[in-house]
Amino acid sequence: AQESAAAEVTSRIESMKRAAAANDVAKAQEALARIRTLQPDNPFLAGTGPQLLANAYLGQATDAMRRGRFQSAADTLARGLKALGNRDDLRQAKARYDLVADAMKARASGVSSADLSRLRQQLARVQKDDPDALKALESDLKLRGQLQQGSLSALLDSLKPSQPPAAPSAAAPVAAPPSAAPGATPVTPAGVPTHP
Repeated sequence: AQESAAAEVTSRIESMKRAAAANDVAKAQEALARIRTLQPDNPFLAGTGPQLLANAYLGQATDAMRRGRFQSAADTLARGLKALGNRDDLRQAKARYDLVADAMKARASGVSSADLSRLRQQLARVQKDDPDALKALESDLKLRGQLQQGSLSALLDSLKPSQPPAAPSAAAPVAAPPSAAPGATPVTPAGVPTHP
């Protein structure tokens, strides 16, 4: 029984490597789960296995980004973080992809001053965390015609905050009826008795 389990683990490791290389997250995750069930103390589970699965998530997100599916790319990385825990590689990539998704959405539908300020802060954090990865992402987006401005900073600079809807002005005071000229007889609507 142990020999057949060991043979299956070996087979599953190879299967996971192929699935990860193809960015097939579902198959890679399934293989990793099966290895965990068969040999919970296998050294593959401590390093190589999770890294391969993270690479599959990263690859799948990159594919989505390249197809212009910016939010889908960020969502893929969120699923990777949920499956693998707080990994720096996934967290930093998600921060970059969230920024791109938010910036592209703002470019398409407008942005408020507060949202533009938030995007600039988001960009500053991403630049600080991994400037080289940001440059590579921007270069890839530019090459594919998805970032005509050349950088996310230039894209944000090109955005004009939408003006908030004008606040309703205070209602104009209702004009008081003109006062009767001195000596004029007050006019009373018909049917309303006047009291002297």
